[in-house]
Amino acid sequence: MIFDKPSLKLDSLKPADAYPCPEVSPESFGHSGFTGTFVWMDPKCGLMYVFLSNRVYPTRNNSLISDLNVRTEILSEVYKQLKH
Repeated sequence: MIFDKPSLKLDSLKPADAYPCPEVSPESFGHSGFTGTFVWMDPKCGLMYVFLSNRVYPTRNNSLISDLNVRTEILSEVYKQLKH
């Protein structure tokens, strides 16, 4: 799951697949890392979201953080709270 926006122009990546959740603005960009880290910036909303984790603990086969969509669910909730 990589949300590197520059790939929108270089690949056949669909815009719906380029964003982690529907609440983000088109000006936003970010990246998710293999070990579970996640960073997302949204200049339009003045938002910078950094999620630090160790997805590979206790082993590299630990996929719980991805299976539960923890990083994107938290980001979605942040956007929802900003709108209130």
